[in-house]
Amino acid sequence: MIAPSRYSVNASSMGYSIVLCTLISILCYSLLLVTGYQELHKTQLERRATLAHTLTQAEGYYLNNFDNGDNARSEDLLDNGMLSTARHIPWGGYEVLTTTSWFKGDTLSRSVLVGKQQKTPIALYLPDRGKPLQLSGNARIQGYKYVPSGYLKPAYLTGNKSPDLKKSTGTIKKSQRLLPMATIAKSNQYPNREVLSIDAIDQERGVVYHPFSAENPLEVAATTKIAHIDISGFVVISSRDSLYIDQSATIHNVLIEAPVVTIGKGFKGNLQIYATEAVYLEENATLEYPSSIYLDASIAAPKITMAKNSKIIGGVALTSNTNTFLQEGLIDLETSSLVVGAVYCKGKLEVQGKIIGAVYTEQFYVQTSSGIYDNYILDGVIDGNTLPEGFVAPVMLPAETKNTTWNVIKGL
Repeated sequence: MIAPSRYSVNASSMGYSIVLCTLISILCYSLLLVTGYQELHKTQLERRATLAHTLTQAEGYYLNNFDNGDNARSEDLLDNGMLSTARHIPWGGYEVLTTTSWFKGDTLSRSVLVGKQQKTPIALYLPDRGKPLQLSGNARIQGYKYVPSGYLKPAYLTGNKSPDLKKSTGTIKKSQRLLPMATIAKSNQYPNREVLSIDAIDQERGVVYHPFSAENPLEVAATTKIAHIDISGFVVISSRDSLYIDQSATIHNVLIEAPVVTIGKGFKGNLQIYATEAVYLEENATLEYPSSIYLDASIAAPKITMAKNSKIIGGVALTSNTNTFLQEGLIDLETSSLVVGAVYCKGKLEVQGKIIGAVYTEQFYVQTSSGIYDNYILDGVIDGNTLPEGFVAPVMLPAETKNTTWNVIKGL
């Protein structure tokens, strides 16, 4: 009876030993597996960090070589086995640079909005056609300026006081007869678009985003109004008629194409506008930096109106494909309106608000209850001295005012 008992105890001990060894083996294997995964994860993180560094360096390289065109050919710029390419496309008054870097299965891409800074910004260029520039009321022009006959003239206009010309600081030179030709961005540069009707957008979500890394832009075909929707990215909002952008819409980085565009009262957003007949900014509408308005006139009397307290940070241009003086064309900056950046006008410019930056115009214009006056400024201010450091205006100023370097404005 003793032998079976001793045999039973030995068998149990061996069983416990086997289980314990198995558990230890599993634990050791798990530790090795975890360690392996940690090393793999560490390697992936290091490779990802190196790839991100490569992307940043590649972006700087392609930005410095921007004028050489696209860089579709794969390049190992840092000699680390990671390849990079770049593509740039015009986007309103600016350009989009998209840089891509990759290594094996990992790919990183980044799009940035870029532009050229002004060289030595002037405050004003007004061609000399025999009529001096006359200032009335609180009007003043600060900064380097080219004006008819090389001087400013004070004027009494409808009871307004004569201005203090000492407030119009800066060098004054005599202008030439012709307005320097602008470099104007063009629309319709993207023939291959995926078209989405505004009616097809989910009204409950109301969100449309299309990345700039896509091959072609998304076109949102609208009718007469954009409201209660969030649209951003590589998107063109188009209409064959008049288009109204309501303040309830959230719009960033998009193009707007329509004959007539109205930005509703209280709207805030960042966009580029192409129109052929008229653009209206209602009261308290704000187009944030960097935005632009291009009116490429298809009618005899095109008009851009900025109502009271409206703002645009970027630039405003009124021109035509003939580059002739649009005698019935008008940019009207009403009281307390503000443009920061640049204004280029092949028609007449009425300034009752303020422009911070550079102005090129064929003629100034004032309309009062007593009449219409050419080459007068009543209470308007042009300040060419206080543009923020690093400010990049859209493509619209003459080529000689531009720097040769490109700067990043913001990530997209």
